[in-house]
Amino acid sequence: MSDFGQKAARGMMWNFVGKFAFMILKYAESILLVRLLGAGEYGVLGEVLNTHALIVMFVGLGLGNALLKFLPEVREQKSNEREFLLRFILLRTVFLVGAAIVVGVFGSWFAETFVHDPTRGVLFVAAGALIVTTGLQNILTRVLVSRYHQKELNLIQAGITAAYLALAAAVLAMGGGILEVMLANVATAAVGCVVFGRQVWNRTPRMPDAPRYATVWSRVAKYSASLYAYDLLNLVLANRLDILLIGLLHKDMHEVTAYILAYNFATNSLSLFTKVFAEGFTLSAVADVYAKGDMPRVRRVFSAVTEYTYLFVTPIAVGGAVLMGDLFRLMYGEAGEGAIAPAVYFLLVMGLGKYQGVTANFLGAMDKERALITSRAIFGVLNVVLNLLWIPKYGALGACWATCVATVVGVVFEAIILHRVLRPDYPMAFWAKVGGVSLVMGAAVWGVTLALPPIEAIRVVVGLIVGAGVYAVGVIVTKPVSPNLADLVASLKAPGAKTVARLLGAKG
Repeated sequence: MSDFGQKAARGMMWNFVGKFAFMILKYAESILLVRLLGAGEYGVLGEVLNTHALIVMFVGLGLGNALLKFLPEVREQKSNEREFLLRFILLRTVFLVGAAIVVGVFGSWFAETFVHDPTRGVLFVAAGALIVTTGLQNILTRVLVSRYHQKELNLIQAGITAAYLALAAAVLAMGGGILEVMLANVATAAVGCVVFGRQVWNRTPRMPDAPRYATVWSRVAKYSASLYAYDLLNLVLANRLDILLIGLLHKDMHEVTAYILAYNFATNSLSLFTKVFAEGFTLSAVADVYAKGDMPRVRRVFSAVTEYTYLFVTPIAVGGAVLMGDLFRLMYGEAGEGAIAPAVYFLLVMGLGKYQGVTANFLGAMDKERALITSRAIFGVLNVVLNLLWIPKYGALGACWATCVATVVGVVFEAIILHRVLRPDYPMAFWAKVGGVSLVMGAAVWGVTLALPPIEAIRVVVGLIVGAGVYAVGVIVTKPVSPNLADLVASLKAPGAKTVARLLGAKG
């Protein structure tokens, strides 16, 4: 394997390990805060943090993506990398500090507008400090990503999150509230900035005599602007705008809590096994094959990526929908009741929507970015319109329905475009087998949980064991995946990979 391939493989492994640990910690955080703060207060905290995240994105100006784009050029030209980074960090800091000052000065207005309580302006003052720390972290982590230091990046992120969780638990145990939780977040984020900063600085070579970066900064600005526009477009596709509109239009923080819990659970669960494709791995691989004009191989890659995605997404969506009521009551108690229905909708429809993750990489690699942006624009406009119609009346459920309808429309639109440009070999037999096995698994879990006593912990544990067992046996018996994907699994260096591959039907 080439040096690049080895670095990419290590990066994929650490992406999965780190993101899995991060996901577990975020689940623990939501359980802790909902249980100790209550649904209403958790909704207030969620609205404040959502506003903070939106502001970080607005003042980001696409600089993080530009850094990933141009850092390799700086190294290739043997230019002064430290000077280049310092310019980026200084520019980023100016906008972040300016935004933090505005949020702090107008904290009461932000509080009255977004949480409908002007006395909580101090929460947005704390959010201003968080804007600076998390915004700087974004730049520093991008540098580590550009160098394939995913191991250090993921370990540090997990450590910071664990420290925040422990500190938040401590302040809540001592009688603290939302403000103290926010300050714990600010403190650990500041420590994270220092740790990431030292990692970046120590790993950046000292080249005092190196020439300045030769690229005109207008190129950087132009590239940043284009990515910034795409970030703004994605604003209406993700959950940030939905949370904002629920707070503005429905004014019930319990509904904010329901939406956050449902959306986060669905997206984290469905993305668990696709974390290995982080950092643009699929896009770069498809682009490499497409550049060689090998369309049959592009179609085979499409089938393999699709099969890998839905081999895991399908059972998670079906099994999760069956266990959702017991699972949310176990995790959040009564505070989770309002999130059950939206979470079921999200799991099933976002499971289908994972196809957009496949189409996006292939359309991007095949020079169809405009079609992709058009699709996301249609998705976004429809999502906003339906949000405005349904949130005032239905709250979190209305926002969920809007996202689900827009997702289905987006999937159909992008599937049509991809079919025209690629004419892929659809894995119909795979979908039929995996869908059938998943339905059998769901029926088995449903039947078993009905027979058990109404104790959530017992139902969830037994349901997960039964579901995993039935699905594993079904996959072994039906062998739905193609030989190409099975052989790919066999080539991995992970423990047990060859055994799993043989069960899936690998040739060797």
